[in-house]
Parts: sequence; C-alpha cells; structure tokens
Amino acid sequence: MNTKEMLESLYTEKYEQQVSYIESRCRNHADAEDIAQDAFIHALQEGGLYKVEAAMFPEAVGYEAINMTVKLFNGESVPEHYVTPTLALTDKTWDDYYSLEGEERSINWDNINKIPREDKCGKY
Repeated sequence: MNTKEMLESLYTEKYEQQVSYIESRCRNHADAEDIAQDAFIHALQEGGLYKVEAAMFPEAVGYEAINMTVKLFNGESVPEHYVTPTLALTDKTWDDYYSLEGEERSINWDNINKIPREDKCGKY
C-alpha cells in the first residue's frame, strides 16, 4: 500500500467512526452542534490520529456578539473588528478549557478569558 492509499484508508476509518458516533447520539439528542463538539472531544480524548482542534469557543463568540450589540444599542463605540479567543486545542490542553461529566460539557470561562486576543483579525 502506498502513502496515498494509507492516508485514504486512515481517513475513511476515522470518518466512519465519527459518523457512527454522531448517528448513535442523534437518536438521543437533536442538537447538532453539541453532537459535533462531543465527537471532537471524544476523538481528542482517545489519543488516536486526531491531535488538534481549532478552538474558536462558540460560547465566547455568542457572548461577545451580545456585548457588542448592547454597546451599539447604547450608542457606545466598538472596534471595527473584534477578535474572540482562538487557539489550538489538543488532548493535553482540552481540560484546561472544558470539563466533561458524562455527556455534560462545561466551559471554563476563567481560562478562556485568559487567552491572549489579537488586535485585529488575520484577514485584515
């Protein structure tokens, strides 16, 4: 088996495992975002090929969007670009930002609020 075939085989195997996990959860939970997040969490915790996740912390994005909206409504100034916390999440760092008890995921706001923020988005 050449390198390309090996990579395709590994991708297919992991893809099928994730699809199987998500399908099993869909019978019990309708919230697709939670299902996808849980799939990533379990994949990271297994310590297999899946090693890193681009953590954009959607909980923080929503919170900050509301804060910016309230400021605008109140006539306060807001930056043209506001960057929310983002980092590379691994099996070694995951539990710094989240906890998982059974199927209940909780966010660690103290550590997320300590993540350094960029002055502006990398796109601009």
